[in-house]
Amino acid sequence: MEKSKPWQKAWCVIPKQDPLVLYMYGAPQDVRAQATIPLLGYVVDDMPRSADLPHSFKLTQSKSVHSFAADSEELKQKWLKIVLLAVTGETPDGPDEHPATLDDHPEPKKKLEC
Repeated sequence: MEKSKPWQKAWCVIPKQDPLVLYMYGAPQDVRAQATIPLLGYVVDDMPRSADLPHSFKLTQSKSVHSFAADSEELKQKWLKIVLLAVTGETPDGPDEHPATLDDHPEPKKKLEC
């Protein structure tokens, strides 16, 4: 979700070859991202927005606010681990340190609701 727009389903990816950018797709089969968010410099707020969205977190930079909701707390924590690295300009070290990628999941891109 962006600012006051309604929630929409999106398939998000932070690829290993570009670990500082989040790509958002409208459907899992899309080959071109609908939007990209360069994560460096964002602030991460991992507090849920409401009881209706217990697995949500927010990225904020200046006037830009993006809210995300994962399907589970486990998935949210995997995303937060990678996003918290990306916003500071760090990259994961090993192959198991990057859970939010196409390569690591049998269902590519089906990750977050934005």
